[in-house]
Amino acid sequence: MSIKCVIFDMDGTLIDSKKAICKTINHMRACMQMPELDDDFIMSIINDPQKNSIKEFYGFDEITTDMRLKFEKEFNKNYELYAVVYKEAMELLEALKEKDYLLGVATNAPHATIENILKNCGILGYFETIVGASKGIAPKPDPAMLNIIRDKFGVECAFIGDSAKDYLAAKNADMRYVHVIWGRDEIISEIQNCKTAKDVIEALH
Repeated sequence: MSIKCVIFDMDGTLIDSKKAICKTINHMRACMQMPELDDDFIMSIINDPQKNSIKEFYGFDEITTDMRLKFEKEFNKNYELYAVVYKEAMELLEALKEKDYLLGVATNAPHATIENILKNCGILGYFETIVGASKGIAPKPDPAMLNIIRDKFGVECAFIGDSAKDYLAAKNADMRYVHVIWGRDEIISEIQNCKTAKDVIEALH
């Protein structure tokens, strides 16, 4: 079957959000009188499928509802200030829309924040559906998000991401995966690593 729908990871794939993410996490740590963490360390933990980010950053397994709401508020504020769309991602979105692909987003960012983030970055209108992490939807590398979108459209899908978590989510969903390195430059040796929008389009065929 040919690919009819392309699903995007958000952070590091569509949006350069490193500064926004790191500032949010360090703000939450400061509220708990915890020392600031290095930005590169934060990003390595977030993208490591073997790590529990909440445990690593805050010292416990699950966050409270109050903490989640505070995180989402700070998260939205910092994304408005610092997040920008990658040039290659913008080119890719325009090319895929011209080819009439259905487009979706599957991200481990809190579901309640995603629409506002994509709107502020000027790309919300490209997507037919968006799915983020929530109490009822497990984060990647669990395949739940990808399965939800594929089931919604009932067509063959591919997933574009930038991390081992994304790769494993696609593998767990038995979905074609395309890996991009214009954001964090994390190489996955056993698959093609795409540097440009043109590379991605060729990989989808």
